Amino acid sequence: MIAEIPSPGQVRQPANRAVGVASPYEQIRMAFANARSEALSLYIGTKSAIWYMTGSDGLKCDALLREHANQLFDTTDALTERLRGFTGELIDHCEFANCMRVDDIDFVTPEKLLNRLRLENQILTGALRTVCILGRQTSDASEERSLEVWIHEARERAWSLQEAMRFT
Repeated sequence: MIAEIPSPGQVRQPANRAVGVASPYEQIRMAFANARSEALSLYIGTKSAIWYMTGSDGLKCDALLREHANQLFDTTDALTERLRGFTGELIDHCEFANCMRVDDIDFVTPEKLLNRLRLENQILTGALRTVCILGRQTSDASEERSLEVWIHEARERAWSLQEAMRFT
């Protein structure tokens, strides 16, 4: 029997995969990409918040937000390295455009800004947990410890932002 050659417009699915269902490898790669984009978006939001905080509230939160930004930069860098390991190529674009949460208002109170960063840290925590769960399902426990550290850092940032909101 002669194998059927697909035309250039056709895509053949392997017999063991249903159409539209990603392999476990692809699922974990997509979860890493999502977590990376969330971390990068939160990093940019945190750096922006440093510039928008003014007055005595800004001075109180400056060191806290700078520390958070440094943590997020390190996390984003590590996630980029893990993602590069999946694709084997340089990552020269950012997928965070869809994750950027932009307000169309002219003024945001420090309390609302801190609350927003707190909520975005919780979103990042969820994205990292998804990667952790998929890693367990695919027997990829090597990344689990790093992921647990990043989850703990995100939860700690959310808690410290909650505490900072009490004093603004």
